[in-house]
Amino acid sequence: AGASPHTPEAGAVSPTDQIDSGHFMSIFGPLPPERRRMLLDVAVADFERLGGAIATAVDNDSAAALDQASHSLKGVAGNFGAFALMDTLAILRRMDMAEARVALPALQNQIEAVIEQARALFEANEA
Repeated sequence: AGASPHTPEAGAVSPTDQIDSGHFMSIFGPLPPERRRMLLDVAVADFERLGGAIATAVDNDSAAALDQASHSLKGVAGNFGAFALMDTLAILRRMDMAEARVALPALQNQIEAVIEQARALFEANEA
């Protein structure tokens, strides 16, 4: 069966269109640079930890762990304005484990793109 329009597919994900920069800057722009850096470090750790938890849940065929980790990551994504990732995670939460296994590489690429764009936005606003 071919991928539906709602099924994330593995492939190149642009690191420049993953975060709503206006939302991001409205939240983080007013903060002092050291506070922004600390929040970036915490968020990157959360993205990596929860992305890993999703991969582990899929590897272990644990729908409950997948639901919990994807729900948590969806919250982190929302705080950063990563609305496309939030949408992907909402779709993932409705998938069965076989579909989630197929979608996992695309999700991992998307998480990496969000991290890359978050770092670029922070660095662009360090001045």
